[in-house]
Amino acid sequence: MLDTEPPAERDPPTRSGTPTITPHATRLVLEGIFATICQLLNPCLDLKDPETNDPEAYREVPKQVLHDRRALACLARTCRAFSECALNALWRRLDSPEPLLRLLLAGVRSVTVDDPRLAGDPFEGTTTIFLHPQPPEQLNRFGLYARRVETLNLLKEATIHPSAFFQAAMVCNVHMKGRMLPALKELYCEPSETMDQAIMLFASLGLKRVTLNLAQRTVKPKLTMTRADLALSSVMICLARTAPAIQELSVTDVSFPQMLHNIHCLAKLETLDIRGTECTGYLLQRLSCLEHLTSITLTASAGGLQNQSSAFARLKHVRFVGGTFVGAARVLLSLGLCTPTSLDIHGATATSVYCLHKFAVSAFSVCLRAEGTLNSLSIRGTVCMASQDRTDDAEIPRISLVQFLQSLVICKKLSALTVSLERLVTVSDEDISYLAAKWPLLTQLDLVGISAADPPPSFSGIAHLLRACPRLRVLKLPMLAAPTRDPAEWPVLDNALEVLVVAKQLYLQRPARVCVDERECIAEIADRLFPSLDEHESCEATKALPNGVKCRWRRIVDELAYLRYLRRERGLPDIFFVKVSEKKKEDCLSAEHWFVGMTSNGIHEIYKRTEKSQ
Repeated sequence: MLDTEPPAERDPPTRSGTPTITPHATRLVLEGIFATICQLLNPCLDLKDPETNDPEAYREVPKQVLHDRRALACLARTCRAFSECALNALWRRLDSPEPLLRLLLAGVRSVTVDDPRLAGDPFEGTTTIFLHPQPPEQLNRFGLYARRVETLNLLKEATIHPSAFFQAAMVCNVHMKGRMLPALKELYCEPSETMDQAIMLFASLGLKRVTLNLAQRTVKPKLTMTRADLALSSVMICLARTAPAIQELSVTDVSFPQMLHNIHCLAKLETLDIRGTECTGYLLQRLSCLEHLTSITLTASAGGLQNQSSAFARLKHVRFVGGTFVGAARVLLSLGLCTPTSLDIHGATATSVYCLHKFAVSAFSVCLRAEGTLNSLSIRGTVCMASQDRTDDAEIPRISLVQFLQSLVICKKLSALTVSLERLVTVSDEDISYLAAKWPLLTQLDLVGISAADPPPSFSGIAHLLRACPRLRVLKLPMLAAPTRDPAEWPVLDNALEVLVVAKQLYLQRPARVCVDERECIAEIADRLFPSLDEHESCEATKALPNGVKCRWRRIVDELAYLRYLRRERGLPDIFFVKVSEKKKEDCLSAEHWFVGMTSNGIHEIYKRTEKSQ
């Protein structure tokens, strides 16, 4: 709409040449009308809540968003008041340094790499830029925009010739005292031939978060060291000198860990993510120099130190991504005085029960120090059997959940537990009862990723767990054995807890399942176990499921399943139903007298309880 109308007239300039701020424009800004216009154009133009750093979203920006940004730029020309707000919204985040370089350097133009003027140039990108410095009088105009940039993304698509950064660095050192983006707080980089030059150019004193996503590069043999690998060491030293206030650093998928040996120069780091990089003993020794480190994410396959370090005293969150359980065990032994509040193993590989025992022993040494602090434990691993001959799961040695976690029960304040090792660990009623006795403060227990023992968990184990853990809100099990054929005879636990139970049900005397939903992961027994739940409590308990806020759908499906089953078993006619569309289903959900189900063919059915059917 803004592009089709004639351009707004400018306010009459003053003697100094600056547009005046009219009372009408001031009123629009003060009343928030301008901010509302920006929010209607696109969420990324919200002046109150800036868009988060998501480079992947930039690659999928529709043309309408770019059109709206141009409309906002036109709106910014109305007066100085609008310019300040609009320019802050437009320049707060940049996904390429090219706009900055075009302001700073004159004669900028893009040409292809096969241009004859680039004969003999070793540059491997797709575009390049020829340039020469801007006149000194234009530097003030550059500063007007550069001081608004808070987030800069250097994506691999935005390939720029190294000469551009070289010329910009010269201008910056002469005219700006080495501070090009004084308000920059976040820097995101993807691999390119000029990544190190860009970081050294744009790093500033206020920089708080740096992300080097090397996983985006083209896969090369591990023994081939690229220029980006060689530049990492100098990048760390440069960041320590030009941006000493960095608190968060993420460097993923580094092929050569020795390139990070200068990471100890970033003395104020609090959060570190080096997943995809093998955590060797020497690298771990360098990390022990970071005295302010509170959170670390790493990958360990065979690293670790032989002697415990006296560092890592402030480390509270430890996460392993990938690697092996043996490598994680060795690193845990090297964390010295660490007293974590959360320990997360995600995607680590285990080849046998021996790996789990070795990890449990190392975790025990951490739990001795974190007896009163550890409140979250998550172990999600993948099983890769060492022997390829064992194709039958029945031949694989397994351990019970109690045997695996027995050395960790000293952490009395544990509130969230997740275990996912399907082929190596089993769970039964005895395991559930043991966990209930040792961890009475549990609020969430997720065991859906492990195998069910024979016999599987039953209502008796759940009843014991709920009596021992009064704060439990979410319980996920791989399988639950129903005690009888008739759901009306199931035991009722009248304790009014908002507990969500997610499990596949195994009916020992009936081949058919009760619930009509085709998903096999649903709270099929929550309503039956806890009939005193009101709608608000059910909503709070169901947030753990996908789209769990729509708690009415879950309650209706459960009640419908029980009602249909009981009526058919007692020879009563089924409830009247009609086939409806997705839109009709949403409309009926708001009515108290409607029930919604789903057939095996994926057709939604609307059921209405009438006086005759009741």
